[in-house]
Amino acid sequence: MTTSRLLRAAATALALLFLVILGARVIPRLGPLGDIAGHLIHAEGHQGPTIRCGGLVLQAEHNMAVIERAAEYVSTLGPNTSMYLQIAQRAADADHECPRLEAVLDLAVRMTSGGGLIYGLADGACGEFTDDEAGRWQEQFDTVAAMATYATVEEAVAAQRME
Repeated sequence: MTTSRLLRAAATALALLFLVILGARVIPRLGPLGDIAGHLIHAEGHQGPTIRCGGLVLQAEHNMAVIERAAEYVSTLGPNTSMYLQIAQRAADADHECPRLEAVLDLAVRMTSGGGLIYGLADGACGEFTDDEAGRWQEQFDTVAAMATYATVEEAVAAQRME
């Protein structure tokens, strides 16, 4: 059995252990956990950070879609794993839904550097803004987006996918 198959088997066993131990808390999270397990099974690398995203789903009360997509990017893309994990962590820590985090995650995929800029946007993404504050955040986002290496998420994913 190859090392990657052993890792995948261990990850599957770990996921099942989570289900048994955490029971009722896990049941509403089965969808995102199943998606993350799928990413883990097909991961070309970064199994540890992908498993970490599964732990964030168990921790989170909101923003499951952001965490699950971060896990997808962590498991399939080469660069910027720490940026995706940091955004997933912010999503898990939030006490409400943060739709702006999805846009920040997509922007992180389109960037090849600029973690500090992305983290700044992510930190502000969950704030409750006045219209003026929301406009200022959007201006900051647009300024960073203008520096992105790739025009679209699809282009970025195609270029960065691990083979």
